[in-house]
Amino acid sequence: MIYNEFNLSDYKNNYRTIEGMHKCYGFEHNGIFYSNNMVYEKIEIFYKETNSEHLISSVDKSNGKPEIKALYINFITNINKFSKSIFEKFLDETTDKYSVFTEAEVSNMDQKRKDSTRIASGKTIIDGKIYYVANNLNQSEYIYSIFNHTPDKDLDKIIFRIYSKKNDSIESEENEKFEISRFINRFISNNEKTNISFNITLDKNTTNISRSSSNSSSHPKKSNSNNKNVTVDFDHINKVRIEHGDLGEFLIKEYEINQISQNEQLTQKEKSDLTSKVIIVSNDTSLGYDIVSIDTNGKEKHIEVKTTTKNSRDQFYLSKHEFEVSKNDPNYYIYRLYNLREENGELKANLSITKSDFLESDFDLEPSSYIVKTKKSNKDS
Repeated sequence: MIYNEFNLSDYKNNYRTIEGMHKCYGFEHNGIFYSNNMVYEKIEIFYKETNSEHLISSVDKSNGKPEIKALYINFITNINKFSKSIFEKFLDETTDKYSVFTEAEVSNMDQKRKDSTRIASGKTIIDGKIYYVANNLNQSEYIYSIFNHTPDKDLDKIIFRIYSKKNDSIESEENEKFEISRFINRFISNNEKTNISFNITLDKNTTNISRSSSNSSSHPKKSNSNNKNVTVDFDHINKVRIEHGDLGEFLIKEYEINQISQNEQLTQKEKSDLTSKVIIVSNDTSLGYDIVSIDTNGKEKHIEVKTTTKNSRDQFYLSKHEFEVSKNDPNYYIYRLYNLREENGELKANLSITKSDFLESDFDLEPSSYIVKTKKSNKDS
């Protein structure tokens, strides 16, 4: 069993907001990554005084109480004994999802508002009075909410102890986004220049050409190893607040533009026309890819970008929608930008390109999560 301890000052200094289908607050401490997918066996929260510490709340899977929302509700129930200022911040909260409601407030609520906050499961008694704790949150939001309602003077006093079976970061796309976010912040703070050379090394064995329809069993052609320098305007990145996987999208867009610009077979006008068609479309999640580009034959390319600081091209995460789109789109490519790093003030990464034809033949696909729904009974069907 792995034991990890941190206080809310540690959390304040290290958490990151990760945007996606669901907002997540990622936090890393001692090599362990905590987010919506965090894995734990036991969590304890303590309130630390000068010469003593008090257990405020805990959940233990061995006791049949694995839900982190129970940890959250018990924390709010018990913290008033030690810090009225924390409890009062919950009462003063104006956003429903993070609020604690009095019995009188709940009596005036309509059913829709009650359902959206799930207050029925958050009923508790504090100092002899009935309160209702909103608890329609994801895992990372419970910890974030406790932090957000704790005054700065008390941050060092709230101690989390988390026990788990793993000593490494939880493998997830959120983790990769968190690592990229930390990398960007560190890189920008270490470099005064806003225009940085970005060097991409294309894998020798990258799978980026479709199998011939006349010989479907033939191995794809191999790309030559090729370094491409792209100028990255980090001042622009700061202005448009590019973070997480968005950095990879921005760099691959510049890479694609650079590829077109260096094509000596094209006229200047053709280069200008083609580069104008390279656009980031990741805001439209219905498409299932991040970038629209153009290949050397003038055909549209649909690029899904997967970025990591890890030195591996072999593992990445695809949503069900991305996978379904890739199977039905002959112009779908996955650009795996990996080993993102800084070397002597220069930003570097490796790039592996896989065309959708090879996704299932060249990779093992494993489901990493499931949506679990209650089965309809015979009388409901």
